[in-house]
Amino acid sequence: MANLGMKWTFVVGLVGSLAACGGSSDDGLSNTGGADAGLGGGAGSGAVGGNAGAGGASGSAGTAGGGAGGGAASGGTAGAAGTAGVGGGGSGGTGGSAYTLDNFCQKAIPKICEAQKDCCTNSGFGHDQKNCVATGLVDCQKDIDAAKKGDITFNPATTDACLAAYAKYLKMCVISYKEFPSYLRDFDICAPIFEGKVQLGGKCDRDAQCASSTQPDTFISCDDKKSVCEAFSVLKESAPCELGDDVPGVCDSGLYCDVSFLTGPPYKGICKKATPLGKPCNKFNPYTLECGLGYYCNGVTGVCTNGKVGGAACANDVECQSFACESLKCAPLAPIVDQQSCTG
Repeated sequence: MANLGMKWTFVVGLVGSLAACGGSSDDGLSNTGGADAGLGGGAGSGAVGGNAGAGGASGSAGTAGGGAGGGAASGGTAGAAGTAGVGGGGSGGTGGSAYTLDNFCQKAIPKICEAQKDCCTNSGFGHDQKNCVATGLVDCQKDIDAAKKGDITFNPATTDACLAAYAKYLKMCVISYKEFPSYLRDFDICAPIFEGKVQLGGKCDRDAQCASSTQPDTFISCDDKKSVCEAFSVLKESAPCELGDDVPGVCDSGLYCDVSFLTGPPYKGICKKATPLGKPCNKFNPYTLECGLGYYCNGVTGVCTNGKVGGAACANDVECQSFACESLKCAPLAPIVDQQSCTG
């Protein structure tokens, strides 16, 4: 998908501490194997696909038009597949928010930059709307140009849903291991917007050049170090798993990778059901992962407990949400924005 000007730096932290995710940290609306960012479009945006007929007034509750070929509310005829924003007002004219190759970047980038403002400010990076937009437009245009050449395909039908997913995570601003499988699935809706043709192992310089996977829970991205398209999967129970650098997947929520740290990395194991929060666990093994990533076995109470937040006292990495215990204190989770994405 298009490079929309934000970097999901939290994945860099995840890879550095546990190597739970391979893939790139490409900017913007792109295939979801890496860590991409974008905006949040709001509720009330109509389905993408066309504009309502000129002059057509809103219908009841702000709905105009219909599905493909549907009629507009009284006052005009609908354009193909045009709809008004759900719950939109009565002022008529256009109803819908069609994205085209000629307006996609100009419509999306300013919204993205505005949506990340609070996260940027609260993370100490500051926020420069003008520079953010300028940088984002340059990156986004690369995918527009590629689509016009036929090197990648453009299908904006899921844009509003994709942007809503971005809004959800921008509001969170920081993301831990336990949210990571949900993050990958939520952003899978974004994959068709800009989709490339490069197969696994092929050369690339951004996610949008890679072809999407046909396998469930498998996400494709351009590895920004190797410059090749790679797959990353959310693994089911009993699937082989690894902990180490450039691992191909991570166990799903509610599971953990049962590995032994007695051998060298990558540490190999099997995805098994995690012990639920509040339930007894093996407190005599301080490095057990049985509670699942984002949780730890409390050595005092002997039950699975939420991982400790940044600044909390810790004895080892497993106790921390960030999976990083530094100088006997948990390192904070990294924000999903960075200096460049915030100020250009």
